[in-house]
Amino acid sequence: MPLFLLSAIMLYLIGFNGLRATINGMLCISPFLKPRPYTLWYIPVIIICYAITPLVCRKGLSWRICCSSAILTLFILLRLLVPSVDKRLSFNLLFFLIGAVSAPYFDWKFKRIWYIKVIFVLVYLIPLLYLHNNTPEVLTTHKEYFAGLGVFAILFVCEWLSDAIFCKDNTHKDNKIAQIIRCISYSSMACYMFHRLFFWAGEMLINPAVSKVKWLYMAGIVFPVMLYLSYYIQRYYDITIERIKIFINK
Repeated sequence: MPLFLLSAIMLYLIGFNGLRATINGMLCISPFLKPRPYTLWYIPVIIICYAITPLVCRKGLSWRICCSSAILTLFILLRLLVPSVDKRLSFNLLFFLIGAVSAPYFDWKFKRIWYIKVIFVLVYLIPLLYLHNNTPEVLTTHKEYFAGLGVFAILFVCEWLSDAIFCKDNTHKDNKIAQIIRCISYSSMACYMFHRLFFWAGEMLINPAVSKVKWLYMAGIVFPVMLYLSYYIQRYYDITIERIKIFINK
């Protein structure tokens, strides 16, 4: 949460988000009220999902199903009645609730079956087609297809890499590739929070006029620097939080 607030303030200071959108995001009301902040719109959605988790997960399967169905119905009705409610909220909430309900009862052996993955991809992609209220813009639909397929392609590759690197033997602690993957994973949240700021800073330093050169500069220099610094942002944040906890518990 502190990193989110810091990122929101910094994005406002560089002019990426307006004041009202920034305040809505920081108060976690942006899923319900416009304007919404760019890039950070997803964090209030996550916070809302976490806020309802204790209610959903407090009892057995019957309770989880009934409670999740009621919550999802409530958010869908809210979206239909109040146009300012972000349609992405109920869409993301659907998959969050599926995970919250099924996680304790799911046999994880099924995740290795290829057709289970294909079915899940289809379940993910079909609602995407209707997110824009049947917009006539064909390119928007194509973007959603590619985005959805891209997400799952990355997940499948990551799963394969995980099996190849972490599961074959007990020497993965000394595996350099495993260490690199852990570092990237550890820095990923800070990368998400601050990537716009890194790209902005990169453009302020060097802004190539040729698009291909600019792409290579961003991918080859700014992106690796972002990964490296994000690791230490997350590291020092965790250290600070631990010290605060120790101080409070004294």
